[in-house]
Amino acid sequence: NRGLLVFAPKESERRAMRFAIAVPMSFVIGVEQNHQLIQMPTVDPHFAGFAVWNDLPVPVIHLGDTLGLERLSNRSRQGAPGQIPESARLLVFRTPSNEIFGCLAHPQMRSLKTPRTTSAIDDCGMNHKHLLGAFITSEGPLAVPDLDRLVLPNRWQS
Repeated sequence: NRGLLVFAPKESERRAMRFAIAVPMSFVIGVEQNHQLIQMPTVDPHFAGFAVWNDLPVPVIHLGDTLGLERLSNRSRQGAPGQIPESARLLVFRTPSNEIFGCLAHPQMRSLKTPRTTSAIDDCGMNHKHLLGAFITSEGPLAVPDLDRLVLPNRWQS
C-alpha cells in the first residue's frame, strides 16, 4: 500500500475547501516545480495548457475548476503568462486507463498511508460526477477524483 498524495489545486481557494484532494500514490508519476506552461487557444475552459515533463507534452487541467471549487481572486493567481507560479507544483498523473495529464497544486501537500474511512459523504461541495467518492477519514475529510473521467473528451457534459 503506497498511500495517498493529499493536496489542494493551485487555482482554488484552500481556506474555502472543506475536503482535501487525495490521489493514490500509484497514479502519481511526477511532482515538479519550475515548469513552463504552454497555453493554447481552446474552447475547453478547464484546459490550462501543456507542460513538458520527461520530454513529453503533458496536458494540464484546472482541477479545482473542474471539481467546482471556489477560485482564487485574479490578483492572487497572476504571474507571467505561461510561467507556473513559483509556489505551485506540477502534479503528473497516469490514469487507470494509462492516460497522462497534470494539474497545478499548492506547495503544501503531503503523503499519507491510506487512512481508515469512517463514513462516505454525498455532498462535499465538489462536482460529484468527477469523484470516485468523498470520505471522512482518520486524517480528515478527503475527496478522491476519478482520474479517467477527468481526461475523457466528454468530461464536461452532464
